Amino acid sequence: MLATRSLSMLSAPRFYIAVLVPQSGPYAFFGNSVLKGVQLAVHAYNTLDPDNRIELVVKDTEGSPEKAVAALQEASSKGIIASIGPLMTREVEALVPTLDRLQIPLITPAASGPDLAGKSPWLFRNALTNNAQAAAAAKYITAQKYRKIVILAPDDAYGADLSRLLTRELARKAEILATVSYPADANDFGLYIKKIIEIDLRSRKIPIPEDDDERKMFFREYVPGFDAIYIPGYAEKVGLLLPQLAFYNITGIGMIGSNNWRAEELIDRAGRHAEGAVFFDGFSPENSDPQAKAVIEAYRSAYQEEIDILAAQAYDAASMLTVLLRNRKDTAALLKEGLLSYRDFPGLSGTAAFLPSGEAQKKLFLITIRDGRFVLLAD
Repeated sequence: MLATRSLSMLSAPRFYIAVLVPQSGPYAFFGNSVLKGVQLAVHAYNTLDPDNRIELVVKDTEGSPEKAVAALQEASSKGIIASIGPLMTREVEALVPTLDRLQIPLITPAASGPDLAGKSPWLFRNALTNNAQAAAAAKYITAQKYRKIVILAPDDAYGADLSRLLTRELARKAEILATVSYPADANDFGLYIKKIIEIDLRSRKIPIPEDDDERKMFFREYVPGFDAIYIPGYAEKVGLLLPQLAFYNITGIGMIGSNNWRAEELIDRAGRHAEGAVFFDGFSPENSDPQAKAVIEAYRSAYQEEIDILAAQAYDAASMLTVLLRNRKDTAALLKEGLLSYRDFPGLSGTAAFLPSGEAQKKLFLITIRDGRFVLLAD
């Protein structure tokens, strides 16, 4: 654990920052990750500047909008100058009126709802969003000169949203040959892969045999007529899906995934069929940057566990505030002004700059699978 007792004996805190996270209930795991990331950044600041130290006012929201509002109101009685969290979109939306009344900057390191940006001039988001993922994937597809794309996604909100956003991003840049969805609980993807093949063949006016035996032989000799396939989904399912694509000869093309690919389960299940696939993420523990490596090691040393994306985004949110405080941006209004002035903040979760809406524009990490490992690709 972080050594804070000795610091607390030196002087009274100069600044108070709220941390609104679920510490109980079904979302407590996520709340604990965020809290650890914030604590690590604040501990580093307090060690360097104990005479102007920060005290965190931690409140349990339980993931409830009502409790998030109450938590912010309670924390405000301590004279907080900023808040990190809450994490859920519904919580953030609920406390916008309170935020506007209190006029303190709030950074959510997790809420990913599409309509949060611009809801309050005091609201900031430093989190990976589907919009950012789709934009990064579209930019990659364009750079690779892929002209004809297929989308294969689960039929849930995550899959549907990323499919829609990529289609929008690629308008007039590439052709979406087919968008096929499968049940989120599926394990056998043959029916959906065959649908892609049939759409591809018909688009090329290649007749498909009616006879079952001829049809099977025909499919065995199939060669894709598209350049890449976009597969937003979850590691445990994509790990089953990739070998089935290979079974139907959908190989030798670009394979692009989403952030939820990041789990060893995908590599364990897909094996060699995952090699060369890429996806974008908001954090890369493979980052070799010395500053990033130092933070990753400090987190490991402090908590005896590996840092995850939520902790990284929370660490960055806290660091954005501590950098400003170190530069005498020591009121809520000055913190807000300072956050909006960031252009290339070198965050653990990507280089960031805040738009006037409070949305962080971030450079995402491009990850590939090579030799059975996740590997960070350079620009």
